[in-house]
Amino acid sequence: MANSDRMVIRRGTDNLAWWLFGAGLLTAGAWGLPLIEGGLEHNFYGVFWYTMLAAGAFFWALPTEQLCDGEHLIRRTRLFGLFALWQRSLPLVQFTAIRLEQEPNLFRRDSVWVMVVGDEEGAPRFAFAQFPASKAGIAKAAALAEALAALARLPVRSGD
Repeated sequence: MANSDRMVIRRGTDNLAWWLFGAGLLTAGAWGLPLIEGGLEHNFYGVFWYTMLAAGAFFWALPTEQLCDGEHLIRRTRLFGLFALWQRSLPLVQFTAIRLEQEPNLFRRDSVWVMVVGDEEGAPRFAFAQFPASKAGIAKAAALAEALAALARLPVRSGD
């Protein structure tokens, strides 16, 4: 890796929604206790309830982080945001630009993605971050794209 004091990092655990979802899982777990402490007729619902909570907790417990060190783009999956379990690294020479791409959503606000892309058809694409397409979200995405562009020495181009 390049100079470790010059990195651009985007962590899933920096998002308030990650912490709120964890608190929601704990609340739902406490709320469901009567389903397994009740009589036999409730045990099926309790098993179903806690199976769904376990599935949600599995995905919640494995947030990702994206890093750029000036030479590589790195995506890590971490256990509770602390211990790296899996890592994928791509050299920056495969990419030619950074783009902000807006994606329409049906059920919530549109999303703005900070993408690192190549020029050719079929070139690799690396999704670095996602923000809601509000004024504040677009400003955060643009600031992150500029910081990433300065470190990666890639131009920021208009998105699709």
